[in-house]
Amino acid sequence: MVAAAVALLAPVGTRAGPTPGFLIAAASLLALALQTALLVAVLEWELPVRPAIVQARPFWLYPTLVGLLGLVVCVLARAMGVGRWSATVVALAFLGLRTALSGGLALAGQIVPAFPPPFLLGAVGLDLVARLAGRPGWGPALRGALVFAVGYLLLAVPVLSGRSGSPLTLRDLVLTALVLVGAGSLLLRLVPQRPLAD
Repeated sequence: MVAAAVALLAPVGTRAGPTPGFLIAAASLLALALQTALLVAVLEWELPVRPAIVQARPFWLYPTLVGLLGLVVCVLARAMGVGRWSATVVALAFLGLRTALSGGLALAGQIVPAFPPPFLLGAVGLDLVARLAGRPGWGPALRGALVFAVGYLLLAVPVLSGRSGSPLTLRDLVLTALVLVGAGSLLLRLVPQRPLAD
């Protein structure tokens, strides 16, 4: 539904590129879509007290799901032509939305879920690789996925290591990196990216 709403906004723009209103609306809708997906996929890992069934699951699934969902939203932003720094803008919009939601929950005296591992550095890397990429192919797709995975994990490791009850191991990091690079390469290769506007 959110992707359809953003797609409806796609024709809004000028010959010079999308209008600022479109950029704000698209980034906001994609950030909202990511927040909704994370609620469904990983909320149980972010609660202060995790049920036994969650603790029994392999921990590497948590950072992997967050990274994959972040990557999917960043690739969608790039494919829709949200702007030159589309992945970065969406990552910043998500961080702003999640911060506002967490602040609102805290002010209301509700349970505040832990902050998910940020994918901002991965999004910046993805935008930089897109700027430097030539023709589409497996090479640029692999570089984009690799840069996203490294950037994401550079910020995710300190966030996850600082949580109590988070058994982050080297095996978890390797599995997360392999899944992100493999799935990210495929996603970046298969999803057509719009040319960058100046």
